[in-house]
Amino acid sequence: MVGYNDRVTLLSAVALAMGSTGDKATLVVPPGKWEVIESFINIEGTSAHATAGIVKVDVRPVAGQDTNRTDGTAGVLKKTASVAETGKQIYWLPPSATVGAAATKVYVQGGYQLVVEVTTAQGEALGFSAGVSLKEVPETYANIATMALTA
Repeated sequence: MVGYNDRVTLLSAVALAMGSTGDKATLVVPPGKWEVIESFINIEGTSAHATAGIVKVDVRPVAGQDTNRTDGTAGVLKKTASVAETGKQIYWLPPSATVGAAATKVYVQGGYQLVVEVTTAQGEALGFSAGVSLKEVPETYANIATMALTA
């Protein structure tokens, strides 16, 4: 986790594999209330496979449980088919940051998990890492349902 001012970036381990589908990483949201600013993947391998890899960042409100898990709410990232994008960072912005889009912000709370999931395998074992940038939204901890003060 890297932080600056009122923003924080959650980073996955390096060398996640895009060659098969499934959950690849889980990023844990720190205490507080946060707005998703962007999601991104860094392409670390070389591949120009004809199949475009698709990575989604799902929001999982209850740690370890897929009940109420969303599908790509915090990002949908697509590696271009048939193009080697080694060293490139592919990013996603929420609709609120996209010109002409409806203002829909994505909020997460302390304890939520952001699950990095490959939904369309790229066709080859392409390495990548993932991250999500968050902006703090001022809120009293007592008003955040996912947080509880220790006894």
